[in-house]
Amino acid sequence: MSADMEHIKERVSQCPYCTSLGFEVVEVRPGYARVAATVKPEHYNWMGRTHGAWVMSLADYAASIAGNTIPGNYVAIQFNIHFLSSPEAGERVEAECWMVHQGKTLGLVEMRVTGKDGRLIAHGTSNVLSIGERASRRR
Repeated sequence: MSADMEHIKERVSQCPYCTSLGFEVVEVRPGYARVAATVKPEHYNWMGRTHGAWVMSLADYAASIAGNTIPGNYVAIQFNIHFLSSPEAGERVEAECWMVHQGKTLGLVEMRVTGKDGRLIAHGTSNVLSIGERASRRR
């Protein structure tokens, strides 16, 4: 992995919201990211199933990483997801995202969320907008 990708992986791995949900960055390369997490009972909704917002957050996290491994500073302006199945507590889930299109101002990211044995949990896309060069944000 290049030094740039290592830096991005290290930086995005420190996201407080994502670490609170148990998300971990597995792989990062230009235009691509894969993140994973294990479903816990506290990720369930009132119906006793994994909350869709948890699945969406995992996909969004991977999409944001993929979109920011390329030059520029991309933010999501639209997010579309199709839920196909629900993972169970204890199941390891992965979100894999890649840039499908990178224009001067707009990009398109495709997302796949899979569970045990590669079962498709969700599929989605996100339109991203380039808002200029990435500024260094230090806390």
